[in-house]
Amino acid sequence: AAMGSQIERLTADLIVTEDALAEKRAILQHRLIEIAKRGPLFTAQVLLAAESFGDLLSRYKYLYMVSRQDRQLVRDVQALRDSVRAQRDGLLNLRSSLERRRDERAEEAERLRRLERGVLRLLRGQRPGRDDQGEQRPHTSLRCRPTLTIEPRRPNSPPAQMPISDWVLVKKAAGMR
Repeated sequence: AAMGSQIERLTADLIVTEDALAEKRAILQHRLIEIAKRGPLFTAQVLLAAESFGDLLSRYKYLYMVSRQDRQLVRDVQALRDSVRAQRDGLLNLRSSLERRRDERAEEAERLRRLERGVLRLLRGQRPGRDDQGEQRPHTSLRCRPTLTIEPRRPNSPPAQMPISDWVLVKKAAGMR
């Protein structure tokens, strides 16, 4: 549940950032079109059209401020682009982590079901490693454990050749101490 809400929050943040990036890109595209329309001599024309020294300083200050805003706009677009990339990577990592956890839980549930079936067979008196028809089953990692043979058998002791960990589960399931 926590990962799901985190994914939703990251997705919402990513959408907001992508919208801001699209807006800044549109502004930048408009500025680039304006710069291209005016041509390379626009700055010189603006400065040479000044009628006085004060007018020249005002025009220079105006051009300087516009160029500063344009540079800041480019930096903003780059930062937003990097932020979108990082948020996408984070979201993909979080989703893959969630998928791995789901897979691990499914595997764990399957191991638990196999163990429960084994315990039920033991409670019904079947030997481990054989199915209901007495056919030999392939060994699984749950069956490859050290066994303990006890001679003679005492009350509440594991049957011969039964893994001790299975015997503990059988005792708990049967309510034995």
